[in-house]
Amino acid sequence: MCPASSNSHPACLSLPSCLVNPLDHLPPSCPSLRCQRRPCSHIQVNYCLGNSKFITHPIFAIFAGDYPEQALVTGTYNGQCPKCLVPSDQLGEYLNFPLHDLNEAKKLYRGADGEVWPFHTACRQAGLKPIFHPFWESMPLTNIYISITPDILHQGLQGVVKYLVEWITSAFRHRVIDTRCQSLPPNHHIRTFPHGLSLLSHVSGKEHKDMCRILLALILDMHLPGGLSSSRLV
Repeated sequence: MCPASSNSHPACLSLPSCLVNPLDHLPPSCPSLRCQRRPCSHIQVNYCLGNSKFITHPIFAIFAGDYPEQALVTGTYNGQCPKCLVPSDQLGEYLNFPLHDLNEAKKLYRGADGEVWPFHTACRQAGLKPIFHPFWESMPLTNIYISITPDILHQGLQGVVKYLVEWITSAFRHRVIDTRCQSLPPNHHIRTFPHGLSLLSHVSGKEHKDMCRILLALILDMHLPGGLSSSRLV
């Protein structure tokens, strides 16, 4: 939380993901546990925002979480994009698709107070989970589908960086990259990978992050096969 210097200045509130789960007292075999666990996060956030001692006008800025949490907050199913309407079989094809319609989602979730079966049917037809009034439903100036940020660990380090390292080592050849790694001088603040990159297996996110610190130094003065310049890579 970033406290304001005066009453007229705004404050930034970070809602932790380690909220108390009100279903922890139920046994794992309880049949109602699975169907009730899903909206708990929305209920808890609504409670945090609705029980403030001050006059607040919350604006939901960003949501930073991994993919299961993104799906939980947006109400999308596993295997779907939490931001846009791309079909599951076209993920990763670099095509543009429209974002989820926030107004349609709000209109859909307003029916949560009515009959259960029609509400669940409407949600299933719209491709959304039946959530009882998500916390962002009544927030002004908030679009949950725009607020989703990339997952740094899984989408960034274990996704983009992983394939970037594989592409660089294949373009410049593994032996050349490994030799350059071995020739880097020791440094107390940078991991130099003295055995190279090609022999690594089950690379963690921290290791991919360490690779990012030396990738530019490895290829800065190198040329691609065929004498092509690597300036576009830099």
